[in-house]
Amino acid sequence: MVRPRLTIYVCQESLQLREQQQQQQQPQQKHEDGDSNGTFFVYHAIYLEELTAVELTEKIAQLFSISPRQISQIYKQGPTGIHVLISDEVHISIQLN
Repeated sequence: MVRPRLTIYVCQESLQLREQQQQQQQPQQKHEDGDSNGTFFVYHAIYLEELTAVELTEKIAQLFSISPRQISQIYKQGPTGIHVLISDEVHISIQLN
């Protein structure tokens, strides 16, 4: 058995849910594993052995049953909400932290 070098947890955001939240005028309190509307997000583990953006793209595509060509960019959301574009260099940084 080969142990993965890195495990990443991903959640697919619903476009419909995002549109509903944007239409609401008042700010809502967000819970750790869902939102104030009672919607909970499901996270999936992705195990990486090579730590490349290509490997991550292929595994995300496989998880969500889409073609890797449909994924043009992957972002990691930082603790303050900023989005960091994932590249091979960013993977190395994630592993070291």
